[in-house]
Amino acid sequence: MTVFALQNNSLDRIGRLVMPCVDYCNRRGLAFVDRSLTVDLDVDTLDIDDTRGLLVYGSVGWAKRFRDSRYGRWIDYDEDAFATSTWSPVLGGRALNGRGELMTVQEVTRRLASGGRLHLRPDRNDKAFGGGLFDAASWSGMLAEKKSSMGVVLDETVCWASVPKAIDEEIRCWFVGGELVEASRYRKDGALVIERVDDPGVMRAASELGGWYLPRDNAVMDIAIQGGDTFVVEYNKIHSAGWYSADVDRVLDAWVADLEVRAVSGPGIPLSTASL
Repeated sequence: MTVFALQNNSLDRIGRLVMPCVDYCNRRGLAFVDRSLTVDLDVDTLDIDDTRGLLVYGSVGWAKRFRDSRYGRWIDYDEDAFATSTWSPVLGGRALNGRGELMTVQEVTRRLASGGRLHLRPDRNDKAFGGGLFDAASWSGMLAEKKSSMGVVLDETVCWASVPKAIDEEIRCWFVGGELVEASRYRKDGALVIERVDDPGVMRAASELGGWYLPRDNAVMDIAIQGGDTFVVEYNKIHSAGWYSADVDRVLDAWVADLEVRAVSGPGIPLSTASL
């Protein structure tokens, strides 16, 4: 059976991601390997039987560490495929913030100093900072916090900057094997509203957008609904995406099944056919 590789430190930040996977493994009788993500962790030295698939879950750094190891074939992530500058031109008007431009953090700081707000995210989805709306004060505060708490200076990080747009609600959608398997609302009318989504119309619209572009067959797509129309907000790697009110068993059942099929069919996790 598929083995889970789970990060077991920084649970104050990522416990909401990892613990549902632990519970799932215990209910299903599946094996999991848990380790702390440390500077000197060498994933290549881990003795994991991945002959039936390996499901990696934890922080962004955890997923990247596995991607750069001998287990990298099980990681559904590629910076180029997930970059906003890659998928915005493909989606055109179906990308909520498609009319944007690339700026370094320093350029953003100068732009915001003159007033106004921008919707900003790292162009390459490495979670250098959380995407969202920023003005000069919130932007400088975020940069200061990153520097003080993590020692990270983001001056040269390239951002996708766009004019803010009002939306009615935001929904997270899980794709496994290129198919939409689950969705959860996380914002509505400007407020945090966390609830599972099973509306057939929303699911059809999300599935259609996934057919336009997916960076990987296993990925998470956030969508926005605005005036009855549906747009892509961003894509995230499935290995580190928050669950909100999703049916975790439904997602993991599909993911485990997909990994086991891939383990039998051969190595490698290809780019989604929807993105070609």
